[in-house]
Amino acid sequence: MNYSKDNFIFDNPQLAFDGLYNFVSLKLDILCSNYPACAIDNINGYRIGFLKKILNTIESLRVVIEISKDYPTSSAILRIIADHFATYFLIYKRSEGDESKLRHYLFIIDGMEDRIRGMRKINPQPNDIVSVERNNLIKTNMNSQMQESIKVVESCVKHIKNLHVYTEHQTLIDGFLSKPKDKWKFKTLDGYDKKSPNFSWKKMYSFIYDNEDVPTYFSYLSEFAHGLSASNLVFDITQETFTPIYVYAISLLGIIRDVVENDFNLKGMTGL
Repeated sequence: MNYSKDNFIFDNPQLAFDGLYNFVSLKLDILCSNYPACAIDNINGYRIGFLKKILNTIESLRVVIEISKDYPTSSAILRIIADHFATYFLIYKRSEGDESKLRHYLFIIDGMEDRIRGMRKINPQPNDIVSVERNNLIKTNMNSQMQESIKVVESCVKHIKNLHVYTEHQTLIDGFLSKPKDKWKFKTLDGYDKKSPNFSWKKMYSFIYDNEDVPTYFSYLSEFAHGLSASNLVFDITQETFTPIYVYAISLLGIIRDVVENDFNLKGMTGL
């Protein structure tokens, strides 16, 4: 089924969205029961948790459209969903074996290092609202979270150094680990190009869709995600206004369905 061209979807976007969302949600609930742990070294469980997060964000998109009728916010959420799935696709679909594992652990390190840097810059102080005791508790909790993040990074580094691909590209990967920002987006390990080392978001969108118009549209949505001028335009909002957003969300739901059924052997199970 071609989700973006099906006449039923364009004529009944909300109904089509709800039906496919419920279908995918049931499939993911089965997977969550089969893979209850989502620890960083349980890659299948982590992948299921990642897909569940994307599905929850898609549900938030539906709420914003149907209840708030907020076009700029729904556009920003769609961009977030596209980014999440482009990330998932690069790490777990386009890559295989040790390369996929390397991207997986680099992706986690990137996030944890950002978190650690952010916490180190924060120095909460007591004030008229926050007492000294409460402030000390905040500092203790932040320090605990930072230490846990450091342990996660150390664990990921250990896993990376046990990969065969690390032995083959040790100098390059050590460089990734010393400056991990966005290194999980690397284009290739063989013939690594320092001038253009990483995939852009637009290129990552193209791994999901062959149609060049779709990556261009997702890139355009950054206007809303970053609060640029297009997000401040005032125009009449009707249900038809949200049809393109629904259609792209349905398309992504369809891809998630295919991933769940094909990668985790759920096709045809439970009569769904």
